[in-house]
Amino acid sequence: KLVNKINEFIYENELGFRSRSLHMQPIKPNGSLIIYHEGNTGLFYRNSRVLTKFLNEGYEILAFSMWINDQRPEINVPGAGLLKFMDHSYLQFIKSPLSIYFNPIVAGINQLTRKTLYDNIIGIGFSGGGWVLTVYSAIDTRINLSYPVAGTYPLYLRKYRNWSTWQETWPKLINAANYLDLYVMATDGIGRRQVQIINQFDGCCYSGLDWQTYSDIVKEASNNLDGNGWDIFVDDTHADHKLSNNSVLKIINDINNYKK
Repeated sequence: KLVNKINEFIYENELGFRSRSLHMQPIKPNGSLIIYHEGNTGLFYRNSRVLTKFLNEGYEILAFSMWINDQRPEINVPGAGLLKFMDHSYLQFIKSPLSIYFNPIVAGINQLTRKTLYDNIIGIGFSGGGWVLTVYSAIDTRINLSYPVAGTYPLYLRKYRNWSTWQETWPKLINAANYLDLYVMATDGIGRRQVQIINQFDGCCYSGLDWQTYSDIVKEASNNLDGNGWDIFVDDTHADHKLSNNSVLKIINDINNYKK
């Protein structure tokens, strides 16, 4: 038995977007909280083997699914009528599209930190969830360690499938902070650090060796801040779009080296 208690958190906004997350408390907690965010292809349960590994290490987990897998609301859009929001591109019809991704995380962390002072709050995201954690860890300094997996490339490297979904290339986001900025921002602050994980032979996206064009630049910029730097880990042990056992071990080892 790994879990002492599981609570369901439900966040619903005024437009009908509903996020369901699970807070899992291990039998022997180690004082740290992991925020885990799954990608576009299923609920977070699909990576239960990954969550189990972190629970076994004593981490509390607050796990989220992508909104398109939680609830797709019907919204009355001026000029178009009642639309069922089927994918990310529909968010261009609402006022604050990125809030759909980030507000449930804010609410979840706020709820948990009212009662518990965590030694570390760690962000881990896979695929589309890797994008969520890339952006979120840049703007919420409570995340001191972050590990986005197969989640982003800078815009200048994106083509074909790497162009990805609508929100990742939303002009207002890019104008505020491009992806290189976001990587560095996640390391700004005492004890803060980010390790980007790339699957070298990923059959979906963000594969190959293009990361070599920016990694040294981001490392150098992050080293000028007061955090624990930015790094990249390239997983060449498989040819799948997944968070592998090898990457999980890398994350656990890095946390152990840099946690408070």
